[in-house]
Amino acid sequence: MAIYPNGRGLGVALMTGAKSPIDARTLEISSKETARYLYRIENLIGYYRPAVLVAEDTDENPRKSKRVRKLLEKVQAMAEERGLPFHRYSRQQIRETFASFGATTRYEIAELLHKWFPELALCLPGHKKSYESEHFDMGAYDALGLAMTHYYHEG
Repeated sequence: MAIYPNGRGLGVALMTGAKSPIDARTLEISSKETARYLYRIENLIGYYRPAVLVAEDTDENPRKSKRVRKLLEKVQAMAEERGLPFHRYSRQQIRETFASFGATTRYEIAELLHKWFPELALCLPGHKKSYESEHFDMGAYDALGLAMTHYYHEG
């Protein structure tokens, strides 16, 4: 299971293998409700019982908010308490993974994932202009990108 918290909510990707997605979606959660994020993540872990939990490595991204950094620290502690392996990948590692498939930007990665997994029926976000807010489904694509990066690196 891969998670990607952002300003719109929580991107989640559930997979049984590199070519077998179960679901990818963005759960709408107010960005200031850390307790609610943790509650939703704990419920997802309890329900799906993933073998591994994957998230972004925020240490290498100075633009990530303190709130997201602290949230992911708490999620890592939660995973460790449950004996659940927790892996983190930086935006750079994600870009390098998808560069071998010709995708380096977030949009190109989302476009590639949309082609690979049309059964997920996610709405493909268009190119975002600087004055536009992020598309709601982008969190799901970010989580799916994290999951695929994990499979690429860990097999």
